[in-house]
Amino acid sequence: MRLALLQNILAPYRIPLFAGLAQSPGVEFQLFLSARSERRRSWEIDFDNLPFRCEFVPNVTVRAGYEREVQFSYGLPGALARFRPDVIVCGGFSLQTLLSLIYKARAGARLYVWSEGHNRSRRAIRRWITRQADGYLASGAFARDGLLRLGAPPKLIYTVYNCVDVPGLSAQAGRHRRQLPPRRRAEPAVLYVGQLVERKGVWDLVRAFEQVQQQIPEARLVMVGDGPLAQNLADYCQSKSLRAALPGFVQERGLAAYYAEARVFALATHGDIGPFVLLEALACGLPVVVSDAAGHVPDAIEDGRNGFIFPAGDHTALAARLIQVLSDEALQARLAAAASASSQKFTVESTTRAFLQALGPPVP
Repeated sequence: MRLALLQNILAPYRIPLFAGLAQSPGVEFQLFLSARSERRRSWEIDFDNLPFRCEFVPNVTVRAGYEREVQFSYGLPGALARFRPDVIVCGGFSLQTLLSLIYKARAGARLYVWSEGHNRSRRAIRRWITRQADGYLASGAFARDGLLRLGAPPKLIYTVYNCVDVPGLSAQAGRHRRQLPPRRRAEPAVLYVGQLVERKGVWDLVRAFEQVQQQIPEARLVMVGDGPLAQNLADYCQSKSLRAALPGFVQERGLAAYYAEARVFALATHGDIGPFVLLEALACGLPVVVSDAAGHVPDAIEDGRNGFIFPAGDHTALAARLIQVLSDEALQARLAAAASASSQKFTVESTTRAFLQALGPPVP
């Protein structure tokens, strides 16, 4: 099978899956990218030493605000013609997906849409693309629901969960925990990892932490990430004398240390189609308190077992759950053990296997 996978940019947490696909017997894999990065991303990726073939397609980028960039990879039809794929997997309903349909029509390749959520904008275009596709890869229940709404036949939707390097993250977090001094190990820390933007519910988290600190004065909030709200959040925390740290953006390789130092992971997002940080937290054995607006919740979080789910926008409910977890060491231990166990659902090996099974047997 000659497999072409299309993405706007390469996120570091995707590399293990793409490496798994490239190393699979009978698969010739190539990743086609529109750009090296986006303005809002600070990832460091060594493109010269990736464990798979990668090609940058001639592209024009139009920026529409901090969180949105539109890529038009006008060179994509030619790039696909040179590679001659049997199967094309398109990340979402982008302009690249529309362009790849040109190659599909000419060469008869099978085309799959890989969806992570159900954004309801440009609905007519999405419905039209859905009718042209040969199959659909859904990252979970939210994505499957969105594809069904667009008219995708249920029998052609395959669930392919997002994945992280579960053994690697678990080992890194374990090593770091063992090296922590007793004082730091005992500190009740709440961790957030992500962009510091309104959509992520960061103000809800800060306001919830105000209530947490009133009940647990020694608690600490760590918000890892960057974004336009960074300075405002830092100023607010200082004005309220909150025990909060904003260390800025941290590369993927350094995140396990932060997960290891926390007692609970919090995500108050107002809308997030597939936050990988939830899967990373589980892999590091960290209980999760997450809003019901996060895309991985139906598949990854069992309320009361490996974490808690609260209504998006309700910072009082978030505070109550954080206080509950931080105040009960037996509960923390039970949630942490369940978090580690549930992360096995999101390993690179299982996702690679599901991905290739959805695409069918390799073409001789």
